[in-house]
Amino acid sequence: MPARTSILIIDDSPIDRDLFRRLLQRRNGTLSFDWIEEEHGRAGLDQFRGAHPDCVLLDLNLPDMDGLEVLRSILQEPDPCPVIVVTAHGNERVAVEAMKSGAADYVVKGSLSEEGLSHVIENALEKRALQRKVEQQRLAIEERNRELESALQRERDARNAAEQSESRYRTLAEAMPQVVWTADHPDGNWDYVNQSWSRLTGAPPDRALGLGWLDFIDPQDRPHVTESWDSAVAKVAPLEAQCRVRSTGDTFRWQLMRALPLMQEGRTVKWLGTLTDIEDQRRAERLLHQRQKLESIGVLAGGVAHDFNNLLVGIIGGVTYALEVLPPDHEVRPVLEMAFKASDRAAHLTRQMLAYAGKGGFQVENVDLAQIVRATWQLIQASIPGSVDVKLRIRPDLPPIHADPTQLQQIVMNLIINASEAIPAGQQGIVIVSTSVERIDAPSSTWSADLDPGDYVVLEVSDNGCGIEPADLGKVFDPFFTTKFMGRGLGLAAVDGIVRRNKGSIEVDSSPGKGSTFRVRLPASSPSHEIRASEPPTEPGKSSSGRILLVDDEPIVCNTARTALERAGHVVQVATGGREAVEMVSASPHGYSLVLLDLGMPEFDGEQTLDAIRSINPGLPVVICSGYSDADVQSRLRGKPVTGFLQKPFDFRTLKSKVAAWLGPG
Repeated sequence: MPARTSILIIDDSPIDRDLFRRLLQRRNGTLSFDWIEEEHGRAGLDQFRGAHPDCVLLDLNLPDMDGLEVLRSILQEPDPCPVIVVTAHGNERVAVEAMKSGAADYVVKGSLSEEGLSHVIENALEKRALQRKVEQQRLAIEERNRELESALQRERDARNAAEQSESRYRTLAEAMPQVVWTADHPDGNWDYVNQSWSRLTGAPPDRALGLGWLDFIDPQDRPHVTESWDSAVAKVAPLEAQCRVRSTGDTFRWQLMRALPLMQEGRTVKWLGTLTDIEDQRRAERLLHQRQKLESIGVLAGGVAHDFNNLLVGIIGGVTYALEVLPPDHEVRPVLEMAFKASDRAAHLTRQMLAYAGKGGFQVENVDLAQIVRATWQLIQASIPGSVDVKLRIRPDLPPIHADPTQLQQIVMNLIINASEAIPAGQQGIVIVSTSVERIDAPSSTWSADLDPGDYVVLEVSDNGCGIEPADLGKVFDPFFTTKFMGRGLGLAAVDGIVRRNKGSIEVDSSPGKGSTFRVRLPASSPSHEIRASEPPTEPGKSSSGRILLVDDEPIVCNTARTALERAGHVVQVATGGREAVEMVSASPHGYSLVLLDLGMPEFDGEQTLDAIRSINPGLPVVICSGYSDADVQSRLRGKPVTGFLQKPFDFRTLKSKVAAWLGPG
C-alpha cells in the first residue's frame, strides 16, 4: 500500500483550511494525503518540528507572526520540507518575495482546484526529491574524494618512511575508479597517470604526460584550469577546478580536478591529483534548473495571456459593436477594421503564449502526422525562398497521435519556416523533414521532459543554415528570445509548450556554421482514444430573447458583453463575483434563461459558483467563459455538465450567435 503524504496546513481561516482538505480529498492522483492544521504561526512551527510533514501549505497572513518569518524559520530547520505559500488574488508581489526567500511555489486563493493544488504539491515534492538526489550525488563524490585524499595522504607518509611506498602507491592508484595523476612542481608536467585515463579518453597514458594532458581539456576551459594551477602553486594550496575533458567518441565530459601538494622538508616536490567524473551531477543540476525555468516562465506566460484576453474582450467587442451599428459608408469604418485586424493579431500572440504555458485551445483527435506534414508543406510552400530545397522523407505507416491537428500543424509550420530562415541569403539551402517511430523501453529523461515507456512518433527538421551559438542553445525555446532582426520569439516557445502539453519532448542539436536539427517526440495514440465530438453549430436560425445573468470580475468584459447582448434583445443582469451571482440566483431560481460564468474569479471561483447554482436550480443552463481551452476547462471541472464553452477573447457577433444557439429557436 503506497505511503500517504502528510500536509501541514498553517492558515487562520477555517474556511480555507476546509477548502484545502476537500480539494486534497477529491484528488484522484498518484498521491494520497493526510493533513495537520494550525491557525497560528508559532503553533505551526511546533507542529512542523514535531510531526515532520512532507509539505507545508502556508498562509502569509497570520494573526500572530509574519508568514515570511514562518517560512524562513522552516527553511532554517535541519531537514526542511517544501513550503507552498498561499496568497490572496492581487498579492502576487508578496508571493514573489516568498519565492525569493525559498518557497517551493505559491498558489492564489480563489483560483484553486484539486487538480491544480495537487499538481503544485506533487511538483514541489518531485523538485525536493531531485534536489536530494543531486545533494546525495554531491556528497557521494565528496566522500569518494575524501577517501582518495586520505589514501594519498597515507601513501605520502609511507613514501617518507620506506622505499616500497612507490610500488604501493601505484597499486592503489591503478585500483582507483577516478583518474589519478602526479605532476612536477611547479611546472605542472604530469609524470604519471593511471589506466583510468585510457578508459576516459580512449588515449594511452603517455599521451597525457608532460603537458599533453592540456590538449584534452576543452579550449574554453584551459585558461581557467591554468589560472587555478598557477594560483595553487603560488599559495601552496590544494587545487580544485571543474573542466571538460575530451573523452571517447570526441565528446566532452565534465571532470572535477583536485590536487594536493606533496611536501618534503618544508618544500613542495610533487602534486598528487585526481579527475572525478561529475557529468551526471551537472546534468541533473541543469535538468533541475531547466524544469524550474520552464515552469516559472510558463506560469508567468499563462497568467499574462489570461489577463490580456480579458482586455481583448473589451477591445474586440467594442470594435465589432461599432462595426455592427455604423452604416457601411461611415468614414471611421476603415480605421475600425484596421483596429480589429490589430486586435486579432494580439489575440494570436496571446494564443501563442497560452500554447507555451500548455493552456492553449485544443480539439484533440487521432491524427496522422504524415498527412499533417504534407498538408502544411502545401500551405507554406509558396513562402519558402526558391534557394531553399525542402525534402520530405515521410514514413507512410506512422501510428496516429492523439492531439489537436491545428497545434500539430503549428509545430510543423514553425520548424520548417524557422529552418528556412536560418539559411543565409545567397546560400543554397537544404531543409530535410523526416518522420519515424521510436520505441522507448524504460522511463527516460530529456532536458525538456520525462518520457514514459512506449512508442513515439518522431518529427525531425534539419537544415544546413547558420546554426546556433552554444550560448543561445539554452534560450531558443524561451518566450520573446530571438536572434532574428524581425521576429517576436514566440514561434519556438509555442512549439515547446504544445509538445510538453502532449507529453512529448523536443531537442535541438546545432553547431555554428553547420546547421541545426530539431527533434520532436510525441506519444503514439492508444487504441482507447476516440475522435472528439464537434461543438454544436454556432449559426442559429431565429432565436428567442432571454434573461441572462453575466458573471465576471472584469468590468470591461461585463460592459462589452452586456452591450452586445442587450442590443440582441436580451435582458442582462451583471454579477461581479461568484457570491453575488449565487445570491441573485437564490433570489430568483427560475428567473434566468442562461448564465454566462467566468471560470477564473478570485475568492469564490467559477467552479464553486457552478456547484452552488446547480444546487439551487439543476436545470439552469450555464456557459463557462475562459481564456483557457475547452479541454483545460473540462479537466478542471472534472466532467461536470455545462451547457457550453465560450473562448476568450470573443467578438460581438460570436457572442450573439452562440448565445442564440444556446437559448434555442423562439
